[in-house]
Amino acid sequence: MLAAAAVALSLGRPAKADTAPPTDIPGLRRAFPFRPQLPEAPPPTLEIEIPTDQGALTVELSLHSVRSDRFRVLVARDSGALESCDAPRIRTYRGRVRGAEGSVAAGSLLEQGFSGMIWLADGSVVVVQPRSELEPERPFGGEHVAYRPEDAEAPSGLCATTEAHRVGAEDPAPQASFLGAGARMVELACETDYEYFVQNGSSVGFTVDDTERIVNLSNVVYERDVQITHEIGTVVVRTGASDPYVGADMNARLLEFAATWAAAPESGIYRDVAHMFSGFPYPDSLIGLAWVGVVCNAPNDRNYAVSWTRFTTYLNYRVALTTHELGHQWNASHCNEDGAANCHVMCSGLDGCGGIGGSNLRLDARAISEIRGWVESRTCDSPRPLTIEPPFSDTFPGLAVDQMRWPYNDGCATTSVAAGEPSAPYSLVLNSSGSLAYDEDEIRSAPIMLGAAQSVRVRFHVSRSSVEQGEALVVEYRNWFFDWVPLDRIVSDGNTASGFVPKQYVLGQDACYGAFRIRFRTEGNEPNDGWFVDDVVIEGIAPPDPCPADLNDDGRVDGIDLGMFLASWGGSGAADFNGDGAVDGIDLGVLLSAWGPC
Repeated sequence: MLAAAAVALSLGRPAKADTAPPTDIPGLRRAFPFRPQLPEAPPPTLEIEIPTDQGALTVELSLHSVRSDRFRVLVARDSGALESCDAPRIRTYRGRVRGAEGSVAAGSLLEQGFSGMIWLADGSVVVVQPRSELEPERPFGGEHVAYRPEDAEAPSGLCATTEAHRVGAEDPAPQASFLGAGARMVELACETDYEYFVQNGSSVGFTVDDTERIVNLSNVVYERDVQITHEIGTVVVRTGASDPYVGADMNARLLEFAATWAAAPESGIYRDVAHMFSGFPYPDSLIGLAWVGVVCNAPNDRNYAVSWTRFTTYLNYRVALTTHELGHQWNASHCNEDGAANCHVMCSGLDGCGGIGGSNLRLDARAISEIRGWVESRTCDSPRPLTIEPPFSDTFPGLAVDQMRWPYNDGCATTSVAAGEPSAPYSLVLNSSGSLAYDEDEIRSAPIMLGAAQSVRVRFHVSRSSVEQGEALVVEYRNWFFDWVPLDRIVSDGNTASGFVPKQYVLGQDACYGAFRIRFRTEGNEPNDGWFVDDVVIEGIAPPDPCPADLNDDGRVDGIDLGMFLASWGGSGAADFNGDGAVDGIDLGVLLSAWGPC
């Protein structure tokens, strides 16, 4: 069904060329120009043809969120107070090149155009950007360029990190509670200084979009090389010129960052690691600085880094910088300090140690070992939620909520205190029993693959106890724009329910995609407001068979199908076309009327 919602971004297919034509863009030797027709708003899926030296590549993309379940945008104005504001629409995408096994594509559909990178299995990389990004004086005109990273001249850039910035042990001991090998996930909090805000058009939305763009692309490297995903939990946007960051050198900015976030209100921001996206022009060609070995540290224990992300307009170098500084936070050191010649991303100088062009935008073996060792010594990371094949079902059979089915769980538990559970003895309970006033419980399912469905059916049973009149259980689903959409608001009449009530809903096309989720949350104000949920089932409803009489699926209704039909006479099964429980003359009429090609 997603294909029906795809937006095709097309251009004339260029002839195969050995190299891109020269450009007059400063710092870019060669590039393919093209002008796609872009939608005004990000669609759930899109296709775009990218001209390259291998011919036109058709890139298939779907919306892809780098936001955690806690995601929020906090705006700090001149007063310094943090104000919550609405998050902009998700604009980040992931996908692949059609017909290219092992390819990965990632990027963002921004207001000024599409910006992203494509990794091919042969090691080559293609970067795509609006031309106006590379020439800021140029107005948004729709023109884009596609180029190889090697054709963009590397600006001067040095990392200021030294061994004096090491916090964690070089060879940390594994924790007994280490959750084992496999994909891991941590929550990243992002700080942005005033200079970065101004360079993003003095727009909160543009600032968030740019931050998410870089994290999305950096995650491609981390997921491929060390199976780590950074999810953004909070973005702080400093819109006032009197922000707390006045240091004119990299070390001063890092210390100010640490001091600001170790105190209230920033100290209350949940995170496993924090990273500043800075727009300040630092001296001496310094573009990044981080404390080493700090992921999972406490807020007052230096889990911070600074990236001067606007030191260049070329996307591949911006991604390399953030990937490098995050590597330090994961305990990776400068790989060239011991004389390594080809260690790429973790080199102390940008594009040194063998460079970062083509397949070299990667972590080397030493960095991988250092990072995996740090992962095994930490306990704050969590398994990356698996996408579940439908049907999704949970009868809450045990004493604990299944973390793989419900990776986000704020206060919910299983209980045996309800009466009349459909799947006794346990059900899920949600209330308002947190440590803060109005601390309502909430639970969210793992992503469910429903892209092949025509519609989606959601079923569950619900009951309540001691819930005051007017208070509610809210049920929502995440649609293919990654927005939470109301499904139901079940309101209490003030009486304790005598049993469980079945609920069923059928959802349309916006639920039919590969990352559907459902969530339950309460609206209450007392610890004894108990809502009970049991027997949750989420299933896709398949499109109807366009040719049910073709029993052998060869594209024709013919004598072979008639023979199979007659062999089923009087029984049931696939030949019972009208579903009345018996294969009979009515079904024979259906078969004969469909005779011939389907």
